[in-house]
Amino acid sequence: MRSVTDRHVTLLIVGSIEDQAVLLERPGQAGSVLTLSVSATHGRLGTRQAVDSAEARAWVEAIVGPSWLPHVYAAGNLSGSAGPGVSPSKAKTTTYFYLFLGPDGVPHAEPEHQLRVKMVPLVGAA
Repeated sequence: MRSVTDRHVTLLIVGSIEDQAVLLERPGQAGSVLTLSVSATHGRLGTRQAVDSAEARAWVEAIVGPSWLPHVYAAGNLSGSAGPGVSPSKAKTTTYFYLFLGPDGVPHAEPEHQLRVKMVPLVGAA
């Protein structure tokens, strides 16, 4: 979809659902995780672009709705490639968000995990 903050940028938002036990590397952990990733591409140049964090948040809010938004965690920019010659600090162009759901489908707080990713509640995050 077209970005609302930059007329030259196209956004790609991908959602997936995975078992918490698999994603969090915790056998026996019940429930699932909704992962939303937001990436941006320059429409004319075809190069990866940094995602506007306010716009990414707005799209995530529209997808999950206001009642589930307090349970969404931002994990920052974790992957992507901006092309050859780009420093590694600028190559992380995909922003990730996580929503943890219990076996009953009700959202809950981030469970313990051994991942090397810091997740920050989206509500209250800068």
